[in-house]
Amino acid sequence: LGASGRSAVPRLAGALRDDDFRVRRAAARALALVGGAPATVGPALVGALRDTVELVREAAAEGIGERGADGLREWGDPGAGDVLGVLRG
Repeated sequence: LGASGRSAVPRLAGALRDDDFRVRRAAARALALVGGAPATVGPALVGALRDTVELVREAAAEGIGERGADGLREWGDPGAGDVLGVLRG
């Protein structure tokens, strides 16, 4: 998505709090595709792992998986710890 996608990151992260689970799911999917902004994308996707709707959690998990180990390294140790905490929790 390039630069235009990166500029959408704050709005996409905010959409993860929308009342409609379909909006939250779409936002999680879109965040997974956006390059850059690891300080926002990582925590947003990790937070979506706690969503009450399974489809949203799945989209977030897939997004984290698509970013892979490199994505977790971009987020830093706290990001990896957050993912493990949610998975254990």
